[in-house]
Amino acid sequence: MNNSPKHAQYMITRSNKTSILYANASFARAAGYSVDDVVGSGYMRYLDPDTPKEVLRDIGATLSRGVRWEGILGMRRRDGTVLFTRTSMSPWYEGGRIVGTTTVRTGATESEIAAALRLHRRLARPGAMVGLDCGRTVYRSWAKPFNVFRVTRDLASLLGIAALPGLMTSATVLLFEVNGSHLSAGMLHALLLSISAVSLTAVALLRKRMRKPLVECETQLHLIASGELSYKASNSVAVAGDPLTNALNLTRESLVSMVSELRAELSEMTTSIDQLSEGNMDLSGRTERQAAATAEITATLGRLVELVGSTTGHAENAATVAKTATEGSLRGLRAVESVVECMADIARGADQMKEVTKAIQAIAAQTNLLALNAAVEAARAGEHGRGFSVVAQEVRRLAASASEATADIGTLIQQSLQRAKEGQTRVDVAHLVIKDLAQAVDTVGDLMSEVSGGSKQQSASLDEIHHRLGQIDEDTQRNAALVEQTTAATEALAVQAHALESTAAVFR
Repeated sequence: MNNSPKHAQYMITRSNKTSILYANASFARAAGYSVDDVVGSGYMRYLDPDTPKEVLRDIGATLSRGVRWEGILGMRRRDGTVLFTRTSMSPWYEGGRIVGTTTVRTGATESEIAAALRLHRRLARPGAMVGLDCGRTVYRSWAKPFNVFRVTRDLASLLGIAALPGLMTSATVLLFEVNGSHLSAGMLHALLLSISAVSLTAVALLRKRMRKPLVECETQLHLIASGELSYKASNSVAVAGDPLTNALNLTRESLVSMVSELRAELSEMTTSIDQLSEGNMDLSGRTERQAAATAEITATLGRLVELVGSTTGHAENAATVAKTATEGSLRGLRAVESVVECMADIARGADQMKEVTKAIQAIAAQTNLLALNAAVEAARAGEHGRGFSVVAQEVRRLAASASEATADIGTLIQQSLQRAKEGQTRVDVAHLVIKDLAQAVDTVGDLMSEVSGGSKQQSASLDEIHHRLGQIDEDTQRNAALVEQTTAATEALAVQAHALESTAAVFR
């Protein structure tokens, strides 16, 4: 059993015949559950299992008659302990018929709990002589006549009030006797009976006129406590208890006006909060998508930066190779130029050899002519010139052979000269090609140097973009986290707004 002061709070629930439709936060905390857990659950979950059947029967019978039930009841909590509270159950009307129950629980004192436990033990005994009626103890069976003492206590009060005029009359009679005046016994009895009857009638009428509005006011106050604001006292009662009932009706009407305004404002606030929550959820989704896209772009750009860095390295290597190729082409160009000069020298040498061949041919012709002259002279000399004739013939033969050899050499020299010219032409063409190639390689080297420089600048720019995108990604992630926090706060606010709306809905 747990009845610490922290649990003595105003707890209210509203239920139909099977489950709880509304519960405030105080009840949920006292029961050890959340409001969401309580709403929709069966109300029997929170009933103390040791509650006597007579108590349950009296509660059902009282509420079915449209009457409020009040008493001390135990509430079972989530941890198995029982919290005893002063419980007031009022019928919940809709469309003029009872559709459920509104229960209000407040803290009970130790003495009230002890008295309730004693009563529960008496009710649980077989053949108990006591029972309940609207939460009040009544006697049963042969002890039922003792219920009259509940009436006689009120009657004794009335008789005591009615006896006051009689006492005043007795005092008046004594005063007459003291002054020497005498009243007959019949007159005295008639006077006493008349005064007592009038007094008793007046007290009874006064009690009747006072009790009905007070009971009506008590009913209205309990209905207001349970959230029922639509009930209004009848005109007859209002006239009977004019100041009190009118003040109570004015209080009820003020509460109705305030609750109506509160409901309207809560409805507008709930709509705005729901719209804000939907907007935040949409913003959260778009922010998350933006964060994902930014992260993907950052990753892609990172890979692009790596690729550009690799390309820059390749461009630098290509520029180095192009520079080497340029140097090689220049060396090749110089070598070809040397070959061109060599071919020119060979051509000049061939021309000189051609001139030498011509000179040899001329010498051979002169030698042949001299040999012919020598032969003629030898013939003239006769026998004496015969030897010289033989020599002249041999010289002519050698001159002819030399002439033929010189002609062959000339032919070979001519062919060599022709080939040298062709080689010169080809070498000139190769020289031009290699020269153009050297210029092209030099141009490629310049272009590769520019590409390498551009790649370096591009790599630096991409690094800067990648850094900025990284900052944007961090900011986007932080924004996404803030949006999530805002969304969570908005959702919590929406839950609280709906809870307030549900709380306001208790008052009808």
